[in-house]
Amino acid sequence: MSAVSKSVMDSPLVSTVMIGAAGAATGIIVARSFPGTFATLPPLWSISPPGNGAVCGFVVGCVGWNLRTWCRFLSLKVLLGYRGWMYSPRSRITKVWLYLIDKVMGKGPYSLFEFQSVIPSLPVPDLETTCTKYLDVARPLLSPEEYDRTEEALRLLQKEGKPLQKYLIRRCSGISDRCHVALG
Repeated sequence: MSAVSKSVMDSPLVSTVMIGAAGAATGIIVARSFPGTFATLPPLWSISPPGNGAVCGFVVGCVGWNLRTWCRFLSLKVLLGYRGWMYSPRSRITKVWLYLIDKVMGKGPYSLFEFQSVIPSLPVPDLETTCTKYLDVARPLLSPEEYDRTEEALRLLQKEGKPLQKYLIRRCSGISDRCHVALG
């Protein structure tokens, strides 16, 4: 299978339609095996009971698949927000957390950015703190003249960078714009 057709097969729309088609086939089988099952439903577009079963199965399959995907997304979002694993990696809570992450994610392989939307956002660092840390790191690497120029540039950045900092905070508070590694 080519890379293009594999990526098309992995798309959520194709998965939903395939699950809906399986639901439609199930609806047809139920309608033929148990006559009268869909007789209580109003006829959809004047089609036969097997057709009614197919439409109902398709809708139930699509809704069920999307509900499963939504629940998985929300579960991962909540689970990945837990940070206790950094402070007590061998605790019972962390072991349960790892087990739940493993079960919710399922078996791989995963594409590189598949879980990009569920990763919690990183906080935007304070501008003054960032400039101070940069100067501390740059001091041993720069000559005294270069350090003075860098210090002057950072003072200018602290004065004129406040609107940019506010813009960055506002941009990162949005749902669609993420504040972690985003290459696009």
